[in-house]
Amino acid sequence: VRNRDNKVIGVWYFDPFARAGKNSGAWMNAYREQQKLTGPVMTIVSNNANFIKSEAGKPVLLSWDDAKTMFHEFGHALHGLSSDVTYPGLSGTNTARDFVEFPSQFNENYFSTPEVLKFLVDKDGNPIPKALIDKINNAATFNQAFSVVEAEASAIVDMKLHLAGDETIDPK
Repeated sequence: VRNRDNKVIGVWYFDPFARAGKNSGAWMNAYREQQKLTGPVMTIVSNNANFIKSEAGKPVLLSWDDAKTMFHEFGHALHGLSSDVTYPGLSGTNTARDFVEFPSQFNENYFSTPEVLKFLVDKDGNPIPKALIDKINNAATFNQAFSVVEAEASAIVDMKLHLAGDETIDPK
């Protein structure tokens, strides 16, 4: 991977297909962290998944969720590849827990943009119909009010527990 000045800043490896002995799921690995403490060291990162290989000459078909997950995981890889630090303990995804997901979630949000969706096709090479994209977008906010209320209720219970001290709490 090169920066805008054409300087190599890291190596990205993509391991997309399932095989015997491979962990399930999708993830990003850093095999070597970028650092400058002992001299310039570039990072080596990978994105890994378990897609099923297609027949020769046929496209690999991914579910919506799998494709969105790859955008998320590639965000982690970009995080590692964008690292420019002295200490390896601060390199790439070695960040505070509440920040480590920011680049990946930011990248994931691009998945459902028109600029990306125009590249998604069905098994025959046809673009995804706008009606289907509209359904997917409408479904994205389904049940969100319940999720908000559930989070607020959990926060209220959490605050009551933390502020109760030695007081007995009635669970009703």
